Amino acid sequence: MSFFIDHPDEWIGVPERWPFPLTNGGVLSSPADWIRQVVDEIGESEGLDADVREHMTGILGMAVQRGITSGHRTFVAFETWSGPAYIVECESMSAVEQGTRSLEDFAGLDDRDQLGVPFAEEFTTTSGLTGVRCYRYLPYPGGVEGMIYGRADYVFRQADELLVFRSAEFDMVYFRRLLPALERLVASTSWADVPVAGVTATD
Repeated sequence: MSFFIDHPDEWIGVPERWPFPLTNGGVLSSPADWIRQVVDEIGESEGLDADVREHMTGILGMAVQRGITSGHRTFVAFETWSGPAYIVECESMSAVEQGTRSLEDFAGLDDRDQLGVPFAEEFTTTSGLTGVRCYRYLPYPGGVEGMIYGRADYVFRQADELLVFRSAEFDMVYFRRLLPALERLVASTSWADVPVAGVTATD
């Protein structure tokens, strides 16, 4: 059994490994090859111009780099092809990491740096998997007075495994706009009998 993410079409799943095998038997040897294929496919179907394709290439490049740096699965959603985009990290880990903390506290409820009233609540996916979500408002890194950012975490526990989704936005307007799309992504998670351990996701 493993966590399985059947993400909605609005989200693009970034490959976790290179070379990346394709369902048609082909292989993408590098992140640049994958980004080019995604941008070309969307660009041709949507009739996007060169400037928009360049914008998409930059966003996808950031998502790939974040995944490489963190070692976690990443997902990208474009609000519009030429506008804001959101990046979410997804990490599978041993339940040992939770220790004696509640799932709410592990999701961030007990974060002493957060501003305002702590918020966490139960969340149930479309498949019936139950976990928690936590929204936090935190001081801007670097101690810039009066500036804050928003962070959202979802955590699920099954057997001896934890699955964590996390995302953050430094613009509060974009943070509020991120949340419904993030909820739809997380809602696609299930605990399924799949052959690969850890986080499995559709392409």
